[in-house]
Amino acid sequence: MSTQLREGNQIFEFDDNWQVNVYDCVESGYRDINKCVGAKSCDFIGVLGADTLALMEVKDFRGYQKKNDDRLDGPLAREMAEKVAHTLAGIASGARRKCNYLPWRKMGELLNAPSKQVLVILFLEDDLGSQNIAEWKAMLSVQRKLMRKNLFWLQVEIAVISESISTTQIPGVVVSSLPGAACHTP
Repeated sequence: MSTQLREGNQIFEFDDNWQVNVYDCVESGYRDINKCVGAKSCDFIGVLGADTLALMEVKDFRGYQKKNDDRLDGPLAREMAEKVAHTLAGIASGARRKCNYLPWRKMGELLNAPSKQVLVILFLEDDLGSQNIAEWKAMLSVQRKLMRKNLFWLQVEIAVISESISTTQIPGVVVSSLPGAACHTP
């Protein structure tokens, strides 16, 4: 049975190979970490198969491009690094507390096993994605490099993907926009 999660104006459908949830809606260390001033977290967390921990963030700048242009020059990658660090702290807390809602222990094991994969995914949408695909692909590549630079300490795989390029860039995940998603009022 697949899992559907909504974030903003997008729907994310995860196949049966995923155990995934909205991170800030689960009983975990999230609530304690969130009490820290300035703490932020990724939108979704999950386990893919038996050997991949995934931390996922959704950013939809469609209709807000001018407001967010400066964020694409570095601040977004730094924000992602902070969210990843805080989310990892919440996962560690959940694993230590033996929470039963999500597979916290499994996530902690994956995080601590160098032979396993940790995948950080940024689902990014922007007006440019519907206007100039070549430019948008280049921007996604730049975001990936900026995130890699900010997350060098973690030795993770990084994916920056956009529905406007392909809806199936992560195994077992299909992304779709709700009607009118690209029609935000700036």
